[in-house]
Amino acid sequence: MFLVGSMCFVIIPNTAYADSQLDILVKITQNTKEHIKDDIDKLNDISQRVYDLFDEGTKETALLIQATEKEDTDSAKQHFISAMIAFKQASLIISQNESKETTQAIVSDHSPRINKYESNIHKLKIVSTKLNADVDFEQIDQLLSLAKVNNAEGSIKQTKEVLDKIASEGKQIQKFLYEISEQNRILKAKHFAQKHAERINSLILQAKTFG
Repeated sequence: MFLVGSMCFVIIPNTAYADSQLDILVKITQNTKEHIKDDIDKLNDISQRVYDLFDEGTKETALLIQATEKEDTDSAKQHFISAMIAFKQASLIISQNESKETTQAIVSDHSPRINKYESNIHKLKIVSTKLNADVDFEQIDQLLSLAKVNNAEGSIKQTKEVLDKIASEGKQIQKFLYEISEQNRILKAKHFAQKHAERINSLILQAKTFG
């Protein structure tokens, strides 16, 4: 984004040096005009206000050129200021529009979130298999497919709603698998303790026998 910088002026004497300074002002204004035009052409949606400001800057640029040709330093400076102010205002609006378009592009694509959820669901299926939990993944798989379709069609709101449902469903499955895992851990601990107790009892009996 080309931003119109702060404007400063050199005291222009009534000499050939003054003419060269006016030519510089013309070049600065024309370059700024071209940059603004390029920015306008790149964006998809431009407000009428930008076009109006661009037209205003273009008219002031034409008047600046006329004043320069007449060696009217005071008028040239005024037209230069007016042109640069118009172009700067247009530039600021364009910059805001670019920021909005970038944000919309990011928000409109839920692919990263969909891919993340798909990976998480795959991991839950692996855990479920290892635990023999027999979890029914049909509903969450259907929701994932629906999210992909909505996202491909550009239905931002609907995609987000489905993804939120997937997140909720995924948390429930994760909680269920955790509870089963904890139950298995407790059962294993009890089984180990029981076997250990039986071994100790066996050793005690052996000791009594040999005693």
